Amino acid sequence: MRRIFVAAALAIIPLAGCNPETVGFDGTVIAPLEVQRLFSAEAPGQLMVVATLRSPYNDLGDRQTVFCMPTDEPRPIHVSTRQVGCAEALTAQVAAYAIPRTTEQVDCSGPGTVLQRPYYGEYPYALDDAVAVGNVEAPLVLTSGAADCRSGNISFTITLAPRAATGASADR
Repeated sequence: MRRIFVAAALAIIPLAGCNPETVGFDGTVIAPLEVQRLFSAEAPGQLMVVATLRSPYNDLGDRQTVFCMPTDEPRPIHVSTRQVGCAEALTAQVAAYAIPRTTEQVDCSGPGTVLQRPYYGEYPYALDDAVAVGNVEAPLVLTSGAADCRSGNISFTITLAPRAATGASADR
């Protein structure tokens, strides 16, 4: 029954005149050694990246990266996400948060996996709990599509800093 519903919903999209354009981000978050050392396999962490756009857009987020064992050098982390929608040229506020998690929430026995996934729009933790943060303003650049509905992408680089060093707060 569910397959029939999904197939029917996908068949309706072209009939409704909806363009398959997307809005998203592709960026890099740099985790310096002092941030990585805040986490271990016994006390893991999770990276939350949020791009906030003005209404009527939803926030864009990436929650897949985990912190288990520190590396010997700064760790560049590629983050990306896409959602269906029409883009317009604007500036996004992009923030990255390194948040402590438990071993019930993050599995560090292999490459590192998020075990508890939130429902759409839910944050399974308070961003104020972040032990390291970083943020930047970045333009949403229009890329392709028709004049009435274009795709757009946000490109950025953020370097995390321990919260005590930044004095930053999470405004979410």
